[in-house]
Amino acid sequence: TCESVETIDRLSDVHYRHLVENYLSRDAPAIITDAMDSWPVMNTDYFWFDNITQ
Repeated sequence: TCESVETIDRLSDVHYRHLVENYLSRDAPAIITDAMDSWPVMNTDYFWFDNITQ
């Protein structure tokens, strides 16, 4: 449960299998810090906060 979570691991360059075996299969939370780095939209003006909130 959320109440029992004291820390959330921050991961980068994580392989899918590692994520599944160590986090998803246990319903453990994790923050993937570089998950959006390869998204093409991240390098455009469309991703600005002002555009998202319109």
